[in-house]
Amino acid sequence: MFFKQTFSSLSRKNFLTLLIAFYLICIPAISVAQELQPADSTVLQTPIETPIPDLGDITVTAHDAPDDNGDRIIVQWADPGYQNTEEFTSFEISRSFFGSDSFAVIGNAAFGDSSFMDEKAATGNQYYYKVSAVIGAERKESTASAPAFSVVQWFNWGKISVVIIGLLVCSAVIYFIETAKRGKKLFLRRIAGLEAIDEAVGRATEMGRPFCSLPVHKIWMMSKRWLV
Repeated sequence: MFFKQTFSSLSRKNFLTLLIAFYLICIPAISVAQELQPADSTVLQTPIETPIPDLGDITVTAHDAPDDNGDRIIVQWADPGYQNTEEFTSFEISRSFFGSDSFAVIGNAAFGDSSFMDEKAATGNQYYYKVSAVIGAERKESTASAPAFSVVQWFNWGKISVVIIGLLVCSAVIYFIETAKRGKKLFLRRIAGLEAIDEAVGRATEMGRPFCSLPVHKIWMMSKRWLV
């Protein structure tokens, strides 16, 4: 009987305290759990990366650039169709040299390009090239090309026309010199400006009077000052 009365008195006194403690502890925890729990309509999905389709290998060839001073190599490749994919960005060209296993990126090529000019090749060094199709965050890399090296050319056959014109001019000069030596009279077309100066000097000498010779560019400068 004593324990029953004691328990009932304690229950009456602490009921309000227990109720307040339950409200302060449990209610905030329930609200936080509701905030952390995702809504029923929200579905968390992990983005799935689309793998690069296997269209075949990229074939790469490299050879010396013609008519240069030995510092250029032309890199060409055949794309089986990676540049037509949706996330294609560019072609990435990398290079390695003889005795090294690592490849360093030396440039990029845009959509539609199938060649690249390496203008920083050292004469006589062997180089290997790779071409990678950059598709999104992934790359489709080709196998290394056969070794290529640059060579110095003595003649630039792209400017052979300059050589021909120079030979023609030199031949004409030599011909007229030899013709004049043999005593043949050559016709020299008179220049109107020189004829006018010669006539002015002759008349001034005959009359004993000075004459004024003014270059054309001086006249042009004076006329510009007058116009201003």
